[in-house]
Order: sequence, then structure tokens, then C-alpha cells
Amino acid sequence: MRRTGTITLLTDFGTRDYFVSAMKASILSINEDARIVDITHNVGRGDVEEGAYTLFSVYADFPAGTIHTAVVDPSVGGKRKQLIIQTNNYFFIGPDNGLMYPSADRDKIKRVVEISNAEYMRLPVSNTFHGRDVFSPAAAWLSNGVDISEFGSDVMEIEILEFRKPEYRDGKLYSKVINVDIFGNITTNVDRDFIVSLNKELPAAVRIGDANVSYGEKYSDVEKGKLVFCWGGAGLLEIAANCGNAAEILSLKKGDVVVFQL
Repeated sequence: MRRTGTITLLTDFGTRDYFVSAMKASILSINEDARIVDITHNVGRGDVEEGAYTLFSVYADFPAGTIHTAVVDPSVGGKRKQLIIQTNNYFFIGPDNGLMYPSADRDKIKRVVEISNAEYMRLPVSNTFHGRDVFSPAAAWLSNGVDISEFGSDVMEIEILEFRKPEYRDGKLYSKVINVDIFGNITTNVDRDFIVSLNKELPAAVRIGDANVSYGEKYSDVEKGKLVFCWGGAGLLEIAANCGNAAEILSLKKGDVVVFQL
């Protein structure tokens, strides 16, 4: 696979401390020409599912050959493996805790290797900062053209994380809130394929709790302050408020169940 020299970073580190800068320094000390793109560093602390959803939403927007480095790693220093996953179009680097699985699985996994060769690590390796000492160096060396086989042995089984599927029964669609963005827009786990599988079309309006919510192609299809449900940028069903905060209006947060009365 051709390497683009682009390395993305996704973590739950935040930006107050030195952690992200240290990861970038580790990369640049090996490949000073690397193009480093921050996906986000504000994943909820230790929230592997949120990190997986965020990576899943954006990884394919990058050109083929991009190296995605994801570190949401509450078990750092424990028994979990440290992996490089090669797919049809990308490399994914991070802990073996399911974080990378949905994205890698969708792009079709070709090979998985455990990062064990100390030659491609920053030494000494800290027990608490594999993002700097293991994952970032691996990304940098990969971007320099090092073959995946040089990093360690092949891995046959990895940790699987699957997003919870919505359910439809008795005229009601049971979904889960998987993200609330900075605007208060609510992303559910309902995708177009699921709606198609029901042999249904979305109605002009639904009822969520005590609120009537209209269908729209975009937020501005309803009056300011009114609720709308629509297909969001990640291809998932969103609930939003035009120039408002849907999560506050509906008192919903990540992990809540949303019932659409269709």
C-alpha cells in the first residue's frame, strides 16, 4: 500500500497537558516530513465506544494510505496487545480493545500485527504512555515505508467492538444516542440500511417522548427552535433543533434510548 505520509491522531488526552505534543514530537523525531492531522483529543475519558464511533465517522474521508493512530486506552500497561491493522486502504494503530475494530472491519482487514519489536519503539517504554512510546513511533516508521511484518508477529484474533443495533417492534423504533455534538445535535445508531431492511420510508413526522419532530433534509427545513430529524454527515439518523440545542430540549445524553413512534 502506498503511504501518503499522513498520520491522524485520535485520543482522550485533551489538550491541557503535554501528552498530544509528546506524541507529535515522537512522530516528528522519526519522520520530520509527516503530515499530522488531529481528529480529536476530546473523546470521553476511557470511552472506547465513543472513540470507535468518532474514528468510524471520519476515517474514510482521508486518502488511501493514511495511518490512523487511535489511543483511548484505559488498560494501558495491562495485558491488552498493541496492534497495527492493515486494511484495504488504511493502517490503524492502537490498543487491542475494540477501538479500531468497526473502522477496520468496514474497510476489510487484511493483516494484523502485534507491535513487539523494540527497534521501532521509543525507549525506555513507559508503562503509562504507549501513545508516545509505542503507537506514535510505529506510525512514524510506517510512514517512512517500514513493512508491517517488521513490527512483530501476526495476530489471528483481535478484540471486537460492535455498535448496538436499533430495534423495531410494535410500530416503534428503539435507538441509542451514540453522540451529542457541541451544538446539541443528537446522533443515533440508526443507519439507512436498517430503515431499508424494514421496507419502510421515514414519515413526515415522528413523536419522541412528548415532542413532535418533523423530518427534513437539513436543519433549516423547520422553523428556528423547532426539532427536526434528518440524515447526518456520518450517514446516521440525527435529531437536531434549528438554531437550538436538541439534547437540552429533549433532555437526552449519550447512552440514552430514544424511541421513535413511527
